[in-house]
Amino acid sequence: MVVKRKVKGGRMISIVKDPSYPFNLGYAVGEVPKGTIVEINDDRVTYDWTGKMYYPVIAPNGTKGFINAAALEEVSKNG
Repeated sequence: MVVKRKVKGGRMISIVKDPSYPFNLGYAVGEVPKGTIVEINDDRVTYDWTGKMYYPVIAPNGTKGFINAAALEEVSKNG
């Protein structure tokens, strides 16, 4: 199911191409700043070679890739 999540953590969070492929070494295809609302598919989970969990994501600018699940939080009802 596609849901909205808010980016938390550092100033910028990377969107990576494919975290499950170890030779990409976190190949970033984009970045989103802290506080940005992104759309993720929480039905599909991918893990990198170290065991970190990633969700498929679409950033507001249209960038598609995967984002670290630990960098996301639920969007509150108040915005």
